Amino acid sequence: MAALMALSLPADQPHPYAIDRRVTAIMWAGTAILLAGLLLVMTREPFEYVDDLAWLHRLGNQRLAEIPFSPAWMDGSPFYRPGAEIMLKLFHSAFGWHLLPYRIAQFGVFLLLIWTSSVAAKRLGLPNSTLPLLTVFLIGSPFISGSVVWLSELPHIVVLICFAAGLAVIFSDRGDTAKLALCSGLFVAALSMKENGLALLVFYPFLASSAPIRATLIFAAITLGYFVLRAATIGSGMGLANASPVDIHAYVVNIASQIVALWTRLAKWGEPIHELRYETPLILASSALMAFLLRKQRTRPVVMLLIVAFGCALFSYAYARDRHLALPAFAYGLLLVIAVSSRDLRWLVVVVWIAWSAQAALTVRDVHRASVDLIERVYRPNVSPITSVPKQVWETARSTALAIRD
Repeated sequence: MAALMALSLPADQPHPYAIDRRVTAIMWAGTAILLAGLLLVMTREPFEYVDDLAWLHRLGNQRLAEIPFSPAWMDGSPFYRPGAEIMLKLFHSAFGWHLLPYRIAQFGVFLLLIWTSSVAAKRLGLPNSTLPLLTVFLIGSPFISGSVVWLSELPHIVVLICFAAGLAVIFSDRGDTAKLALCSGLFVAALSMKENGLALLVFYPFLASSAPIRATLIFAAITLGYFVLRAATIGSGMGLANASPVDIHAYVVNIASQIVALWTRLAKWGEPIHELRYETPLILASSALMAFLLRKQRTRPVVMLLIVAFGCALFSYAYARDRHLALPAFAYGLLLVIAVSSRDLRWLVVVVWIAWSAQAALTVRDVHRASVDLIERVYRPNVSPITSVPKQVWETARSTALAIRD
């Protein structure tokens, strides 16, 4: 939190490739409409009937002091996410089973991501005209939107916030000691939320260039401490323990499929796509555009973001999911806005914004359709629980879901 409070937008400086302010204002107006639409459909989205119900029910019966020493989500799970559980525990203590406050909190966290992303973009020297493009990308990316609208994936958005805040700190004018302290705190926060917080190790070489001994000791201590606590809580298994050669092969295939999915959208959930959706040619075109415009760039931000965009797939589970790519997709989005602002082609930002705004609108529509399907397919026909939650929990979630539609 201290790291977030330490951020502030630098004074506006003219960018050589900035577009007219009136055009930027129109882009922001369209983006605001999409944000309002997203909030509306989120408020009409029921609890996810497996993870949300199981996790909130467990947290409701768990003492806060027990969380740092217990597996996340359910007993015996392979996940260790104490920060995520503390956050959701506090939400549950405040909101109970009232759905609307959760959705408002989720949307508030998403707005915080937009703000920290804007600060990071400004620190990277990007013009204001690229900020609405970055925002519609965050709404429309198939790898980020699922984490935005799903309560159990909210910790993933916090990891993105920590990464964006770290970028803003590293490329700020702060002193070396302040940078190391703030980025260390963000690394701890990200690790406590989700395993892929390990990706924030990418900050280490940038910090070690000016404080090699201190950065090495601090980042090593944080990483070692995390694995010790994780092993003490859920055992020594770290994803590949006791894996057979077949399992390792599947893991490698999943990593490759996620890289293909991120950069081409020719794979989805670990399998080749079977239908051509709007997002496929859009991502193909965006990747081709980046490859052309960034082909000669070797700047520190581009190198860091490329490492994250390619390397985060290594933190995959033993199965591929779109939402596992939220952090590399965020790096991809930043690379996209860097690319379109790197040439004196002012109209290019507007064209790419229009394309990703269409994708964002389709995403908002799909979220609404998925919510309706969940209510009609799962909640309405099932009076009794179909998951391992008490009947009263199911009845509460079901009545809330049906009230949305009726």
